Parts: sequence; structure tokens; C-alpha cells
Amino acid sequence: GELIWQEDKYFDRPGTWWALHTHIVHNPGFAAGWMWFFNSFAVERFDRATCLENLSRHLQMTQTRQPSPKTLQRDLNCLLSTYSRTIPPKPQDPEDGHGCPFRELGLMTHFSTSGYFQLNSAPKKIAPEILGFVLSTAFPTAAQGKGTTDILLQDAVRQPGSPGRVFLLNPESLFDVVSKCDANSGPKTGISLAGLAGERSIRIRQRAPIDWMR
Repeated sequence: GELIWQEDKYFDRPGTWWALHTHIVHNPGFAAGWMWFFNSFAVERFDRATCLENLSRHLQMTQTRQPSPKTLQRDLNCLLSTYSRTIPPKPQDPEDGHGCPFRELGLMTHFSTSGYFQLNSAPKKIAPEILGFVLSTAFPTAAQGKGTTDILLQDAVRQPGSPGRVFLLNPESLFDVVSKCDANSGPKTGISLAGLAGERSIRIRQRAPIDWMR
């Protein structure tokens, strides 16, 4: 928070929003639904009822005390409205200010005619520093040390808290994102592709998450 206040107090940079989104996903004590949705819910196309049923089943298995159905429904509605862009867009007074800036991340679409939601697993415009921030947050070996470490591409897609989970990227999409980071500023930022085609890895300079944010 102090770093954002010093460097981007008006939230002008897209990387600030990606960083805030990452913090929410990594905060089970304050946003358990967010952590479950991005790390465990693996349905690309769904409706509210399916999502709610899956969340309820997850909590039954992991928590001794489950919130009331109304509380769960409110939390889920909040999560979905935070990220989803509605197609076709609904008429809205621009002075109402109901649109959440997280929708600009392009993670989810809501089709109003059918009621279904669709996750977006396509490549996204993500700064190399933000990719490093998420990798060092998810993988302790990337956050400690003074050299470099290799993270298997498949682990960077599937492991909880990884870029594949946080940014909703499949293996091809993450490969595209890392390739662009490598080509555009790899030597400068310390992120590159390594390994052969069958065992692709992300080679990352070891830094603490806050250093990637700086």
C-alpha cells in the first residue's frame, strides 16, 4: 500500500490493478471465495447456480462451519460482478459509477441473454515485472537467493497462486506471455524461457515480490 501510494496513488498503471488482484487471490482469510474461484474452480463456462454449488461443496469439505446460503450468494455475486463484462452491455448512467476497474483486466465475460459466464484464457498484456511479482509470490525458490531459478511451465500454469491461475492462462497463453517478456525485456527484467520443447521452463531472477513491484 505504501509503495502504491508513493508511485501510483491514482491507480493509473495497469500493473497496479494486476498486483491488487493478485493480493486478493492470495488472501484466504479475507477473500476465501476469490482464492477458491481462481485456484480451484476449473470450469471455463458456467452459470451462477453451478458456481454456487461448487463453492458450497468446497466449503463443506474444507470448513467446519459454513456461511449461510445468502452470505455465499452475496459473496459470489460480488466476485462475478467485480470481473465480468456484460455482453451486450446494459444501458447505464455514467455518473452511477457502478463499473469495477477489475473488469478492465479482461478475465471474464457475462452473456446477459443466456446468463452464462465465460473465463478468458487468451494471452493478456502483462508487464514482465508483474509476471515476476506473481511467480515470486507463488514459488518460494523464486523469492529467495541472488541468482536465477527455473520453474516448469506446467507448474506455472497449474500450481495455486501461479500465473496460470491468477491470470487465467492455459499453457499456450502463458508461453505467449513469457515469450513476449523474454523478447521485449528479458535481459533487463530477468525473465526468459529455458529448456527444450517438451520441458519448457521459465527462468527467473530471484527477487522478493516487493522488489518486483518496485
